[in-house]
Amino acid sequence: MQAYQRIVPKEITQLVRNGSRLLCVELAGFTFPTKKDHGESRIGKDVSKIFTALNPEWWKKHLEKGFLRKAGADGFLTEPGQIVAMDLAAAKSFHTANRVFSKGRELSLNKKAAVQTKDRNRLVKELQKKVGLCKAGWAVAASQCRADVRQPMRGIPQWVTRNMGKAVAAVKENRMTGMSFRIDLTNRINYTDKLLSNKYRTIAQAIARGKFYKMMSKAIRSTKVKEAGFK
Repeated sequence: MQAYQRIVPKEITQLVRNGSRLLCVELAGFTFPTKKDHGESRIGKDVSKIFTALNPEWWKKHLEKGFLRKAGADGFLTEPGQIVAMDLAAAKSFHTANRVFSKGRELSLNKKAAVQTKDRNRLVKELQKKVGLCKAGWAVAASQCRADVRQPMRGIPQWVTRNMGKAVAAVKENRMTGMSFRIDLTNRINYTDKLLSNKYRTIAQAIARGKFYKMMSKAIRSTKVKEAGFK
């Protein structure tokens, strides 16, 4: 870092900002889902873990008689005292309070909410539009790193950046003594730790660190080549 400032010569501060942007890109890449269709598929599975979807015929036939333990024509079994989500708004509210992120975790049958199939499908479609929201938190952070690059979103796909307006992040710069210049990156989506494990966070940091050193080395070599009169 000292050689970079002496030879290039530029302040290391800007390179750290550029490196922070790279870290945001790597963190976005390792945050679940890695692919759009994987996230969309996961949403359908997670919704089925907290809802019992009932067809219109069952709904009309049995709801008027009280919510008793019966096997409907669609094969779903219902339980006494089970919650009934009467419309899409109620289904959204139940989903917000009972989201499932851990693999294998599922509500027991009597804890699931019964919802009409049409409302369940509409809920899934709306949620699928938010696929990549947590990754978009890192995209927002990347845009705030003050990197001097032409395309700060390079490396982050469009299905992620489309959710940047709904995501929140924080970037804080801290200048200390000597070469110490620290940038703290925070993804403020509250379930980030559910979709980005410590293992993959560490891997992302290692990759970004390697790219940071390569940027320094490339800039130093390029400057030396020019000083020597080569193109």
